[in-house]
Amino acid sequence: MLWHVDSVPLRILGSVHVSNRPLLLSEHTVLALRDSTLLAFETNFDVAPNLGPMRYETGNALSRNIPPPLFADTQRLWQELGLNEDELECLRPWWVGFRLMNAALSNRGFVNEHGIDRSVLNFGKKEGKALFFLESVEAGFLPFANAPLREQETFLSRIAQYTEEGLQEVASLVAAWQSGDSDSLLPVVERALRLMPIAYSAALGGRNKAWLRHLLRLACSRRNAVAVIGVLHMVGPDNIPSLLAATGHKCSLIPESP
Repeated sequence: MLWHVDSVPLRILGSVHVSNRPLLLSEHTVLALRDSTLLAFETNFDVAPNLGPMRYETGNALSRNIPPPLFADTQRLWQELGLNEDELECLRPWWVGFRLMNAALSNRGFVNEHGIDRSVLNFGKKEGKALFFLESVEAGFLPFANAPLREQETFLSRIAQYTEEGLQEVASLVAAWQSGDSDSLLPVVERALRLMPIAYSAALGGRNKAWLRHLLRLACSRRNAVAVIGVLHMVGPDNIPSLLAATGHKCSLIPESP
């Protein structure tokens, strides 16, 4: 799903981070990538994050901070997915949720290697494109690390207690991307904001606002650039197209089939 910023050679490729199969890029997207001199990404996926915000301080533990039924379901799924049992008690709820989701998705064949970000990053390195990153690797995690405990519990519960529902939502997101159905993305964002308003307001709209200055610099540079950004950032409150439009840069989805 490719957006064009009018009057400047900047394209924004809405991405999905994981998929269960290699995703075909549209002809317009392939041409934009080939013609680009610079590729921008949310973050550098090759850099390991700082693990500090993900762990409890010595003497604290996960089981002391979440309801016993949630901990029991979390522990069960953690064991089923073959994760290191010695780590579980040391980790905060939001990070346990991420670890469980990633492991469950991988178990179903949804991996980063098939996601748009990784494939485009590999392309950029191979072709010698200039690379730019909109934020540090930790910045994407901070909205969840700083979320109230009740929202962290909700996030963890979504995968530990409603596993199939959570996995199906990711599968539906990939399907919407493949079909170019941007209308079906908005309910996903609205549901996330309903369940975790503080975390997702920061993770989506908050990060969009932080990225805006970089995107404007790319637009004003007149370089042929493609910014690869999670597709959910392109819909909902404070989405990227609306933020760009407010600065006089209309951003339009290019209608096409892969």
